[in-house]
Amino acid sequence: MAAPTVDVCAPAVGHRSTPARRLLSRWWIGVAALIVGQLALRALTLGTGNFYWDDLILIARTHRDGLFAGHDGHLMPAAKLVIAVATDVAPLRWSVAAATLLVGQLLASMALVRMVWLITGPRPGGLAVIALALFTPMTVPAAAWWAAGLNALPLCAALAWVVGDAIRLTRGDVPRPSVLLIRSLGVTVVALLFFEKSVVIAPVVAVTVLLLARGRPLRSDPARQRVRWLLVALFAICGAWAAGYVAWVPGTAGDHTVRQTIKLLWRAVSDGVMPSLIGAQWDWQRWNPSPPFVVPSLPVVLAGWAAMITVVVATVRRRRGAGAIIVAAGTYVIAAQAAVSWSRSSAQTALELSQTLRYLPDTAVVLALAAALAVAAPRRSSSGSPGLRSSGPQRDRLIAAAVVSAVVVASIVSTVAFVRQWRDNPTGEYLRNVRASVTAHPTSPLFDQAVPLSVLLPVVYPDNQLSRVVGPLAHRSAFAPYTDRLRLIDERGRTRDAVVFPLRTFAAGLGDCARPEIGAGPPRVIMLSGPMITYTWTARLPYCATRAGALVVSLGSGPPVRVPVSAGLGQVWVQIRGTGSTLQVTAQSTQVHLAGGEVGLVVPAG
Repeated sequence: MAAPTVDVCAPAVGHRSTPARRLLSRWWIGVAALIVGQLALRALTLGTGNFYWDDLILIARTHRDGLFAGHDGHLMPAAKLVIAVATDVAPLRWSVAAATLLVGQLLASMALVRMVWLITGPRPGGLAVIALALFTPMTVPAAAWWAAGLNALPLCAALAWVVGDAIRLTRGDVPRPSVLLIRSLGVTVVALLFFEKSVVIAPVVAVTVLLLARGRPLRSDPARQRVRWLLVALFAICGAWAAGYVAWVPGTAGDHTVRQTIKLLWRAVSDGVMPSLIGAQWDWQRWNPSPPFVVPSLPVVLAGWAAMITVVVATVRRRRGAGAIIVAAGTYVIAAQAAVSWSRSSAQTALELSQTLRYLPDTAVVLALAAALAVAAPRRSSSGSPGLRSSGPQRDRLIAAAVVSAVVVASIVSTVAFVRQWRDNPTGEYLRNVRASVTAHPTSPLFDQAVPLSVLLPVVYPDNQLSRVVGPLAHRSAFAPYTDRLRLIDERGRTRDAVVFPLRTFAAGLGDCARPEIGAGPPRVIMLSGPMITYTWTARLPYCATRAGALVVSLGSGPPVRVPVSAGLGQVWVQIRGTGSTLQVTAQSTQVHLAGGEVGLVVPAG
């Protein structure tokens, strides 16, 4: 197949007529309005959101595991660095995290506008492409979720930017091409540090160059020679990073199958991409703690397919080289989603994963690139082909403007529908309350406990433990297997006084406060009222001690726990793991008399 001829419009240079200047001015005013509108919509989405799932896991792991440790199959050191800095500056403050996403969205949107401008110039068609790309539902979920956005937004920004640089090199109007080449490679490296999927930059740029080549080999002139060096360097960098990723990051767990991959791929394309093309993702559902996912009706899915087929047929009939552009874009859509579907496919993977749309932001950029190339492609000659003659160019433009406006409005409605589900996130309220709870009594240790299932499931243990989630907070209660004030954190993150629900009891020791029975000698064996199965239990130990010191307590043959005690009367609660029907207790630096107590489970008081 011969390479298509694509007429790429350069930005204006030199003298322009007054109508041209007016057209250019209106074009950029339109672009500015679209970006402002998109950012306002993103701010609304972020303002109703909060941390979710991987956000908390990454906050807990980043300082502990290091920047280059894999996370759920991802290699994302730069994203982890942003998380670490934001957490150090304002731990567990969503406003700071949301600000990073808003900045990332602005950069990605500006890079996309630059890419389309370099291809189409001030054509109304270019403005339509920008409008559809900025508001498409395909980019909404990833831009609202911190962990996903720190992957997707740098990729989208870098992809659009490097494609734009390659277009400028192809056009040959770059005063210092070596600077542009170095800049493109630097942008690519940064994107790779945020998300390993940025390896797609090299093939996308290469295909774009081929579509712009007009059938001439790259060696035909100095401009294309420079593009050739850019492509070689891009493939070298992306290939090296891909090889390092494969060697460094373990694969995702699960039995990957072709059958499940095909099911996930079909859902991603038919239920995800197609309705998104017309902005009709209006039905979002959620099974907390899963993210929202779309459930488009059959008429909406069919309308998306019909719209896609109509646009493809009309574009191929009217624009030279459009066939190659459409094939390239379709190949990317399928290949990108097939890779994700394969990596996530297993018997336990719900097909709704493909309907969350969070894997589609880069696909939206590639579709915008393809649409811009089609807009800039030369029209086919209508002579001898009556079916291609336009009955009214002005009418066609009005119809196109109405269709684009309708899709944009539909996309905004889709975003609002997403927000209704996304705001149903108990994590925000839980974190607000738990911040106050763990800082209210910083001198009394807390027992560690799992956060609510609506925040994190046990499958991510130990990152679902409260100590991991609130670890970045300063001036908070310590977490220890003992405490002098028994409290727990309830499902809403609030502190509740607690008691031990007794499953077993033990009697007071034979001594008294004047003649303590427990000292530094052999362990004192205390009989329980019955045996305990292997578990982590809580024992209440009322005592009087001759001086400050410690008790060392164990259940059966379980590991011992050292518990500080104060001089005089007091009581402590201690978490002990083991099995059997006896406690073993010794004292350090003091002598202690134990009153009767109980062993059991911690429950709210009252």
